[in-house]
Amino acid sequence: MLTKLALIGIGGGVGAVIRYIMGYTILSMLSNNLQYGFISTFCINILACFCIGICMALLHDNSSLLYAFFVVGILGGFSTFSTLSLEVFKLLQSGFVFVGIGYILFSNIFGVLFVWLGYSMQTKIL
Repeated sequence: MLTKLALIGIGGGVGAVIRYIMGYTILSMLSNNLQYGFISTFCINILACFCIGICMALLHDNSSLLYAFFVVGILGGFSTFSTLSLEVFKLLQSGFVFVGIGYILFSNIFGVLFVWLGYSMQTKIL
């Protein structure tokens, strides 16, 4: 268990650094204009989805150390959007179409709502 946690931690750090470098690179290609930040996030999320698909095809054992390092660690640090997408894919694959669609909708709606809520609370506190 300790080995798996260490691999997840190391992988998460690697994924976060890759995300930062890739986001910075994409943003600098777009004249470093912060209004285009969503484009780099979109590219990172889509790449992470592609990579998690490859990992799931190659690593059939989701309890393995390779799975922990690559999927949970690196891709988790790179983008949690890929995990959401994988979970929706599995729901759809299992025939839970409405649950998968609901998961997407609720994740996005509540995500934005709670960003607003956190922001609103912060402005009232400070």
